[in-house]
Amino acid sequence: EFVGNTGRGVSMTIPIGQSGGEQRIVRCRFIDNQNTFDFGSCAITIYNSQVRVEQCTFVRNNYPSGNGVAVEINTGVLTVTDTDFCDLPGTSVIAGRWIDGGGNTFSSAPCTPPCPADLVDDGTVNAADLGVLLNFWGTDGSGFPGVDLDSDGIVGAADLSTLLSNWGECPE
Repeated sequence: EFVGNTGRGVSMTIPIGQSGGEQRIVRCRFIDNQNTFDFGSCAITIYNSQVRVEQCTFVRNNYPSGNGVAVEINTGVLTVTDTDFCDLPGTSVIAGRWIDGGGNTFSSAPCTPPCPADLVDDGTVNAADLGVLLNFWGTDGSGFPGVDLDSDGIVGAADLSTLLSNWGECPE
């Protein structure tokens, strides 16, 4: 999880003249990253590399001036598969040529995780998720995005109720 970076979350670079295999970014979340030093991307920048992004989520990655670019391909090849881009500012979130591997969603609406009570993203709502929720009990939840399950501004009894009512395997 890459949250609140003020530069790029990830910069994938292979020096020119060198070769490398495809680099994979799988099941990562890029949330609220801002590029404060140039007008490039906020989450991932690719230089001279082959990168595959799979099953990731990009939320509100936006340069302060509003260019809204989450991923930038300067040189190289990007393939994106089964990835969600949410809370879009209305501009293109991928700058440069890329390959659509299918299953991607682009929406100006907030992301809705398939199993929101699965806070640790392991496919099951269990004691690990309960531990996270209890660790942020009584806070606004900003220290762990998504822990305020009912979005009322405080991690409390309603969130615990939601977590317990979703206990077990997440639906596919």
